[in-house]
Amino acid sequence: MSPDIVTYGINPLNDPNELIVEDWNKDINTPVVKDYRNYVYIRGSSMNIPEGQDVKGEIHLYYTKATLLLLPETWQRNIIPPQDPEQTPFMIASENGQHLYAQNPFKWLPEEIGEGDHYCLIARVTTEEAPNPVPREKFANSGAFTDWIRNNPGMAWRNVTLVSGPPSIEQAFTFEFGNADPVEEKHQIQGISENFSPGTRIHFSCEAAGVNPPINTSHTIVDPENDTWNIPVTLEGELTAPLTVTIECPFDAPLSLTGASLKVKLMRSSNGGQFSEDQENDRLLNLYAKPASHFSITSEEKLVQMGECTIKFA
Repeated sequence: MSPDIVTYGINPLNDPNELIVEDWNKDINTPVVKDYRNYVYIRGSSMNIPEGQDVKGEIHLYYTKATLLLLPETWQRNIIPPQDPEQTPFMIASENGQHLYAQNPFKWLPEEIGEGDHYCLIARVTTEEAPNPVPREKFANSGAFTDWIRNNPGMAWRNVTLVSGPPSIEQAFTFEFGNADPVEEKHQIQGISENFSPGTRIHFSCEAAGVNPPINTSHTIVDPENDTWNIPVTLEGELTAPLTVTIECPFDAPLSLTGASLKVKLMRSSNGGQFSEDQENDRLLNLYAKPASHFSITSEEKLVQMGECTIKFA
């Protein structure tokens, strides 16, 4: 089963059937409210269901500070309990292609978080046939991490921002990012904006040791509907560092950011067509690599997406 996370604020759904909508990609989330217990629902799509059998999928939910590299050690101990702690939320599928929901929601009281930080929620579905265990040991390299993600469709994640007041003319957000490989490797950071006013300035910065060159890049929105830009960077082995994204609205633009969104992607880049001197790591990364043109980047190199976060103004 492939799960989907729906945040629903401080009031429960009157009818959980509202989770099953015709347009499955429609965003039906509501903001997570600071200092209150928030309801989180899990829905999902069924797949790989044996003919004539019912398959029960149990749901587990976790949280972590938002990061572009969701390694299990950052979230596996941060468990969010269900509303009814005596009943693990579950879904039962009888055929492929069903849209389902778990009736027992989770209730989450977000811990205080620093200004500019936000959270990521991670859902995991386990079945008897596919227990989908969380790896207890660190991944040897980025190829092993990518291989685990691609072969475990029973995982989902969603970025959430705590609501505490109206948006200001300048807002800053912080993500963790890094390099899952033990040695220095080339990466690309990509920004994709939608529905920002022309002239909005988006600034990326990180001056942590091991980030080469230090990131100090500004991009001014030209196309309000969709704008894309990229930052090449080399990261030292097993690096974790903060990436700060500052959004500054032009003074002559409306202060409301309703409907605007910024997606930030972290990608591993090949070097002359090769990802790694480690043969197994190179094989796995090439298995999931896509040409740079797939990401709207003009380059002969190949790229593997390692993670992404989205800032969305509801």
